[in-house]
Amino acid sequence: MAYYIFATQRTNRHIVKKLASDVAPAMYVNSFGAFQVPGGTSSTLHNPWGIVAASGGIFVCDSVNKRIVKLDNDLTYVSEYSTVNTIDEPYSIMCDISSGDLYVVGVYNNRWVRVERLTTSLVSVRVSGNLHADGLLLYRPTGISKGFAAGSFLVVGANNDIFETIETASFSTFVTRAIVGETAAPYNSIIKHSNGNLYVNNGQKIIKVNSSFTNVGDSDYIAKSIFGLKEAAGNSILTYAYASNSTPSTIIRFSENMYRIEDVYYTMGGTVDVDAEQIADFVELSI
Repeated sequence: MAYYIFATQRTNRHIVKKLASDVAPAMYVNSFGAFQVPGGTSSTLHNPWGIVAASGGIFVCDSVNKRIVKLDNDLTYVSEYSTVNTIDEPYSIMCDISSGDLYVVGVYNNRWVRVERLTTSLVSVRVSGNLHADGLLLYRPTGISKGFAAGSFLVVGANNDIFETIETASFSTFVTRAIVGETAAPYNSIIKHSNGNLYVNNGQKIIKVNSSFTNVGDSDYIAKSIFGLKEAAGNSILTYAYASNSTPSTIIRFSENMYRIEDVYYTMGGTVDVDAEQIADFVELSI
């Protein structure tokens, strides 16, 4: 079976890309959407952000169109769910493997952060109230992950904090979680790894965090601005290092111990794959 990376590009292209990640560099295979044609039809996206693979397909946060779009593994449109009356603008999405359900975090009415639980058939299970004004997340909550406590979820944005909410019959308000041994940084991505640890991306390095919210290891600093963080094949970790229009940007694979393994995809400095630096999120899948 081959490995593929599905990546959202939030501006200009408005597409989800399928990249063969078991070759170096990853090769472009196909896409969903129209080049530089944003819109609200079933075949177009507008400013897509979060993406996740779950039972039944690929799920994309189509933020400006205020919907979750479901695609199959060949990037063919399947269905969609409107978030207009629930979380409004969706930005990040995850799948809880224990329940099989999706969790989406977004900004309601340009102000309030909300979390919604959906089945993979795009049926709403539960929606939070207004958990926090977006001023503390600087508008976009860019990562959501399971936490350490039962029923807990962690949200990060372009801010110095990690926010935790608990799902029982509803969701609790956000509580700030600080990482012991780590100075304030704009955490922009977060994953709960299958090894039980939490990993966060602060724009310069990956930080490994244990259940006491203590920093127990860092990757080397990366000489680019990094964002996005996903567990991938072989318990590896993928992150995205953005350079500029004139220098290559890369999707980088790390081991769970945060050793750099390989660059699995890179742009060609604006001459090939123009505006690929606008990748917002990605997921690797074996199909």
